[in-house]
Amino acid sequence: MIDYDYNNFDSDYLCPYCGGLLYLDTATPPNDVCINKNCQLWPRDFNSLIDATETEEPRIYKEIQDEEKLLIDEIHRWKPGRLARYAYKGRRELITLLFTKGIMPLIDHFIALGELLLMTNKYSSEGTIDDMGKFRLLLEDVRRWNRAQRNLEDVQNKRIVFGRTESGLKPLLIKYSKAFAKFQKEIGLVSNKELLPNESLFPYRDLEAAVTPELDFARMTDGKEMLDRFWILSLQSR
Repeated sequence: MIDYDYNNFDSDYLCPYCGGLLYLDTATPPNDVCINKNCQLWPRDFNSLIDATETEEPRIYKEIQDEEKLLIDEIHRWKPGRLARYAYKGRRELITLLFTKGIMPLIDHFIALGELLLMTNKYSSEGTIDDMGKFRLLLEDVRRWNRAQRNLEDVQNKRIVFGRTESGLKPLLIKYSKAFAKFQKEIGLVSNKELLPNESLFPYRDLEAAVTPELDFARMTDGKEMLDRFWILSLQSR
């Protein structure tokens, strides 16, 4: 086993006092803080951190489960095959934008379309609904449900942390998320949000460029090169 000594590392994203991950508070400009209660960078107004387990926060889990049940009921009411057809059409349009314009303007909807396709494979449609307007409403419900799931996952994995203070709950955002957001923007996944100004948020971008080949659509005969180029995109889309 290799011993980890944070004193041997120089990183903008690791605490200089204890070696833990740095977070950003909600001040303007944001301050570096640490969630190690014994560290010098522990927020002075924090009493404790929220434990996002189902045992400690059952209401959050129940709300997400109830929303999923409503979505399943709605899927049952649709005409067989129609939801999948609309979802594939929507994904094709967004993927076409990615290849022709180099952007993914609606990443939340792209993810929601994928979730809806998974649900249509798992739960059968046995009704008569076949309406594009109702599909858009259903997709928006799936998007909100999926966003709630991902927000909960962020808290579970401590990408976002909530601290208890005398004035209520305060959020902290893991500092490395700024570099991750910049990476998403550079590969076209995020184009509708402004990032905080910061030089060299992602210091390894040259390495990414070196190992990611450019695509030549004129000579492509199969999906191998496309897979090589976009496999990392698929990993980050979840």
